[in-house]
Amino acid sequence: MLEQINKDSYVVILSKVINRIGVTKEKSQWIEKNISRSAYSDIIYVPYDRSKSDYMYSYYPSMLIDDNESNIAECEKLRRSMGILSVINQQTITLLFKNKQ
Repeated sequence: MLEQINKDSYVVILSKVINRIGVTKEKSQWIEKNISRSAYSDIIYVPYDRSKSDYMYSYYPSMLIDDNESNIAECEKLRRSMGILSVINQQTITLLFKNKQ
């Protein structure tokens, strides 16, 4: 589980959602299971037909870590923003952010 990124950072989770009943609940449950509440400040569910960059703050330095190249390209059009292409799945998350016991 991802515990905490940086106490001085404002971390927002941007998650695209399709138009299906229950999808935001499923995503919320996944986030709750895998990311500690102290690791992020807010969650924004982005409609599937909108760009995540529409929900990024262009007046603050921003970074998008995403597995979709088109999301990265849109992000990098913003001033003060950068995108990182990543392939993240459950196994990667488990390895990177394993609970410290």
